[in-house]
Amino acid sequence: MGSLTLNRFEKHITYTHYLRGVAQKLAIAQFLNTALTNLFAQLILAKTDSVSSSLENLNFYGKGGLLENMYYVFITNAFLPPLLNIFDSGYFFKLFRRHLLERKGLSNKMTQMKANSLYEGPNFDLPLKYAGMIKTVLLATFYAPAIPFSLIYTIIGLGLWFWTDKVRIELILWEI
Repeated sequence: MGSLTLNRFEKHITYTHYLRGVAQKLAIAQFLNTALTNLFAQLILAKTDSVSSSLENLNFYGKGGLLENMYYVFITNAFLPPLLNIFDSGYFFKLFRRHLLERKGLSNKMTQMKANSLYEGPNFDLPLKYAGMIKTVLLATFYAPAIPFSLIYTIIGLGLWFWTDKVRIELILWEI
C-alpha cells in the first residue's frame, strides 16, 4: 500500500489511529492539489509581470476560466472514481491469471503462496478511499459559493461511490 508510507514514522496507539492519520494527510494533500492547481495554472496563463496585476487579469468566469475548469473537475470527480472502482484493471488481470492457472490444472509450477494471493479478492485501500471522499466534500464546500451545482455533483458522486463499493463487497462475499 503506497499511501501508508506517509504515516510510517509516527507513533500510533493502534493500527486504526495509524490509518486515520494516513487518511487525514492524504485528504489534505489531495484537496490542496485539486483546489489550487487550477488557480495556479490560471495565474501562469495571465502572463503579467507582477502578482497583483495577475490577480486583476485572472479569468474566473469567462470561457476557459477557473470556474469552468473546476466545473469539469467536479463532473470528473463525480463519475470517474466509481467507474474506476467497477472496472478495476488490476483485479481483472488477476481474474485472467486465475483462469489461466485453472486451465493448466495440475501441471502448473506455482507455489502455494502465489496461488493464495491469486485467489484473494480485490484490494481495498481504505485510507485512500476515505481521503478521496473527504477531498470531494472539502472541494464542494470550497467552491460551492461560486459553483452551487457542485453540491449536486458531489452528492451524486458520493452515492455512486457508495453503491460501487457495496456491489464490490457483495461480489467478494458471493465468491466465498
